[in-house]
Amino acid sequence: MEDIIVALQFVGKGEDILVALQIMGKGMLGIFIALSIVYLFVILLNKLFPEKKKEVLEDEGADDK
Repeated sequence: MEDIIVALQFVGKGEDILVALQIMGKGMLGIFIALSIVYLFVILLNKLFPEKKKEVLEDEGADDK
């Protein structure tokens, strides 16, 4: 009889899990969107301001001797 009482206490807890999963899904979607925006912003900055390549001096290694 006690098992039935314990089982009845958990009735309705499935709704709480579904709400938690919905909130978790929205949070994960928000993180994905935020990371995508940052990634696209970095790509845009790299296109607008490309890295300047430095010329390598031929006798640069001669200074170490």
